[in-house]
Amino acid sequence: MLLHDAEIKKSKAVILEMEVKQLQMKMHNAEDVKALTNDLVETIREALLSFPERATAAVWSIPMPRDPNEVADVLRKEVYSVMADLSDYQFDGLRVQKRMKQIEKGVSVGSAGDKNVAAQADEKQEVTSE
Repeated sequence: MLLHDAEIKKSKAVILEMEVKQLQMKMHNAEDVKALTNDLVETIREALLSFPERATAAVWSIPMPRDPNEVADVLRKEVYSVMADLSDYQFDGLRVQKRMKQIEKGVSVGSAGDKNVAAQADEKQEVTSE
């Protein structure tokens, strides 16, 4: 009986220690870490999918004839712009909750860029099939 009581006390102490660490922000709930990671990945995905539209607009602003070095500079600036946007990332728990509810309802949570990419793929398929 004493051994059982000692195990219970030890288990309670471990749980209390974990709760203290969580309150001190030294330990995080696995589900919170997963939500944060998924949100960050989705933010990166959206930024990358928006890149073609951003880059296209920037490249088209270069007067003809387009110098390849100038195009490379414009593309590089756009890459840095995307990276700057990503460096300002802030976890938004409410956005994550909204996204999770959409997923549960079966609503697509992709960005507008996904629709543009899909439309472009459809257009290419139509052109090649003609």
